[in-house]
Amino acid sequence: MSMDQFYDRRIIYQNESITYEEAYVLNGTRVVSTEDIIEIIANVLTEIIEQTDKQTIQYVTNFHGKNVPSISIKEYLARIARCSHCSQECFIFALIYVDRITERHQNFIINSYNIHRLLITSIMLATKFFDDRYYNNEYYAKVGGIGNQEINLLERDFLQLINFRLYIAPILFFRYRERLLESYNFEPMQN
Repeated sequence: MSMDQFYDRRIIYQNESITYEEAYVLNGTRVVSTEDIIEIIANVLTEIIEQTDKQTIQYVTNFHGKNVPSISIKEYLARIARCSHCSQECFIFALIYVDRITERHQNFIINSYNIHRLLITSIMLATKFFDDRYYNNEYYAKVGGIGNQEINLLERDFLQLINFRLYIAPILFFRYRERLLESYNFEPMQN
């Protein structure tokens, strides 16, 4: 399905009687695994960081670490998925949240020094907002490799950066997801 066709037609949303997976099928979009979503998002973020790491850091926040973590973005996302048991939709929510930060704060540049803290915080918030089951902040801090006090501070800062806008309209979610899949011409691996 082309993006124009996707934008021009009425989208069937997830609700009490339709799961997200069923909505994907009913909308003619691809059903992909969480591993595939993680790979796509990791590729997107890696491409962004390859460019932004060349820029001078002018706006340092609590998300910036002193050193670049040794774990890759893909490995970090896979760790979060494995330990948090969140739905794959939370990863897309998290990416939209990070985009909201950069849209609202032009000086906030995503780079290797802040991406890991941004990811654990955005996924934690997405899970709390979207999923029925989630863990406490201390658990996410351990998963993310940071302290409990730090995750609490990052949660507060993140919410302020996005002006507490956690809600994502279903149309935005579906369009964002489809654009991610199309922009990377992603085809799930055949078994």
